[in-house]
Amino acid sequence: MTMQAAVGELARVSVWSLRGLGYKFGIAERGASLVTWGEVLGCGILRRMRTDEAEIGAAIRETVRRTKEPGFGYVVDACGKHLFEIGLPAIDLATAAALQGTGRTLLERVRGLDLLPAVCAAARRDGFALLAVEATAPAAHRWTAVLPSARGGLLLRDMPTGSLLDLVAATADAGNLREDAAKLATRVEPGAVGFLAIPCRPADEAPARLNGAIRLAERWREANRHGLVIAAEDLRHLYDLEKRAWAPTSERSRSQAAF
Repeated sequence: MTMQAAVGELARVSVWSLRGLGYKFGIAERGASLVTWGEVLGCGILRRMRTDEAEIGAAIRETVRRTKEPGFGYVVDACGKHLFEIGLPAIDLATAAALQGTGRTLLERVRGLDLLPAVCAAARRDGFALLAVEATAPAAHRWTAVLPSARGGLLLRDMPTGSLLDLVAATADAGNLREDAAKLATRVEPGAVGFLAIPCRPADEAPARLNGAIRLAERWREANRHGLVIAAEDLRHLYDLEKRAWAPTSERSRSQAAF
């Protein structure tokens, strides 16, 4: 059974649902945008929040460890944290490092790699291309990219690696993209994700669209116009998490909160 949900309602309730999971407000607010993008892009994040709730909650109190390796970039041990908590800060590290010449961040022992397209979409910023690589098997990798464009950004995924890297290289200001990408991919194992931020120019949408790129602004507008179809049990669980955060203390407050 499925239900229809508005994007705005999902964004609103997700903040409090993440609070119900145990996150501090700042992290919950940031994570809510990723939960929303995750459903817009079909990542199945609400299902994961329901089925993996215990594992997600157990890692909240873990301490992230970060090191900087000369000639490579940052290596972050996520200690089992979910990508909606640690993904955007890891990309911020890569972007800051790109301004100094090496925009690589390796995020190890992280949960929720299904959410990777949404994290990349939410991290889109003018002037930078973003590459993300995950290991689908010990010797196989899958790439995701987000490129700035005149119409709000393009998401590239599920295309041959060579074609994807060619599209990114066409916009990059630096000429060693393939070398940088290969150096990152050699360090990525199952349960890890690597991010590479590259200063770039706006992308030409025509060749990217021919290769199946998604216009992010267009996808967002469509989701707002038509709503999202979500499994009823996943949506109910989201509201159950919200109730934990509000915790009304009387029947009157419970009634006012519409619980």
